[in-house]
Amino acid sequence: MPADDERAIRALAVAYAHHADRREPDRLAALFEPEAELRMVWRTGSTPPAVSRGHRQIAKVVGALRQFPTTFHFIGNHLVDVAGDEATGEVYCEAHHLTDEGIDHVMFIRYADRYRRDGERWRFAERETFVEWMEERNPVIRG
Repeated sequence: MPADDERAIRALAVAYAHHADRREPDRLAALFEPEAELRMVWRTGSTPPAVSRGHRQIAKVVGALRQFPTTFHFIGNHLVDVAGDEATGEVYCEAHHLTDEGIDHVMFIRYADRYRRDGERWRFAERETFVEWMEERNPVIRG
């Protein structure tokens, strides 16, 4: 796999976390193809999967992060497999969602991604968000 492709795809995953934490839902949605799909799946199966299609729906669901004063998405363990202008990947994420009361809702996530290159630019064609488990940390001391 060309190193440039791997770097560009990893940068895409980093940009997703960056725009989520900076409350930039439209910029985050632009990382996806126009008709791409973002799915949220709870490992427990207690909640039906949530599906968002296209830039408008993706921006709306990501905009819901505004209910938290602070979020912090830390990503790692990014595996990528490129085949021409298509690629797949898996990204681990520890996502912190801090409330006004100082409670940290932590989600342990595994993203299953499909990427597609359009010209020189890689985008998400599909992102499936598997919430492996959650925990609450209480209280959080702010600096």
